[in-house]
Amino acid sequence: MRASEVVQRIRALSKKTDPQKVALDVSDIISDAIRLLQREFSDHHALVHLELTPTAPQVIGDRIQLQQVIINLVMNGLEAMADIIEASAQDRDPFEPNRTRPGAGRNSRRRTRR
Repeated sequence: MRASEVVQRIRALSKKTDPQKVALDVSDIISDAIRLLQREFSDHHALVHLELTPTAPQVIGDRIQLQQVIINLVMNGLEAMADIIEASAQDRDPFEPNRTRPGAGRNSRRRTRR
């Protein structure tokens, strides 16, 4: 997605316009919302694997409103997982592998025994 498309979509999300109910492809709406949230995924160290069915039924609705719902759901999930990761990180052994962030593992910290 080009930067100008992202800016255009963000502007559309922030405008107060009357809902435009049309037939929509749910997979396209989800894909667009996920693309808009790439920075959030990066900030939360979250990896997203999206598998959408090519035969998803069309729905009647407003594209912007549906994107807002998807974005809110995903953001709520990211925030909920961040709390869980933080809590579990406080309870774990500091010398055990850190499974809460990509790239961390047994070799990321070395413990010296004396």
